[in-house]
Amino acid sequence: MATSEVGRCGHKENESPPSDYAFTSGYNHTLLLMEERVSVITVYDHTKGTTIPYSLKWQGRVYTVTELGFHHTRQDGATLCHIFSVLAGSVYFCLNLNTVTLSWMIEKMSEEGI
Repeated sequence: MATSEVGRCGHKENESPPSDYAFTSGYNHTLLLMEERVSVITVYDHTKGTTIPYSLKWQGRVYTVTELGFHHTRQDGATLCHIFSVLAGSVYFCLNLNTVTLSWMIEKMSEEGI
């Protein structure tokens, strides 16, 4: 697992996220910054034209997404990435979908309660 001081989701470690995280509950996480591959199941809604993470499997455990905080895109060089901020119960994840490799990465997470 690789860690860094400033996460790619746009704010520094232990810093409150910007308002576009849009969770319905409060936010009091201590974030762990990482770059670790993860398996993700998504749902595509053809009526809305949206794709959202439904569940993810990380370190042998399955997490069902209970709330989507935000979604935005980011250009990493020539690669377009989709960034999703999600809650799975009280566990927060910042997920990165690389559109070139079609692979998912956890950029940040927190297991502390909300």
